[in-house]
Amino acid sequence: NSVPETFKLYYSLQVIPAEAVSTVKVGLGRSEPNNHPVLPPPSGRLDPRTWVNPYRAVYDLCGPKAVRTAVIITVVVLVGLTIVVLGTPLIWFVELLEGLVHLFQGRSSEHAEV
Repeated sequence: NSVPETFKLYYSLQVIPAEAVSTVKVGLGRSEPNNHPVLPPPSGRLDPRTWVNPYRAVYDLCGPKAVRTAVIITVVVLVGLTIVVLGTPLIWFVELLEGLVHLFQGRSSEHAEV
């Protein structure tokens, strides 16, 4: 039974003599002077300021698999709507052209008979 990497906590504890405490200049937490030990900035935290982009918000909150699924669904819906919105007038235009061709073919045959 192993613990996932996301739930592990790493820490460091140093016991030093009281005399050394007064000689070593350190800040509180990550405040300056940041030394002994140097504490790097936090990584892997969510930043709500980047959530203006809906893609980034879904990625941060739900993960890459959910984003991939959402993008595929969005593309399929947009393609379907494009076909419906642009396809209907295109069908009407083709039917209009067929009617005009049929109309002109009928007129040309009437002129040929006269």
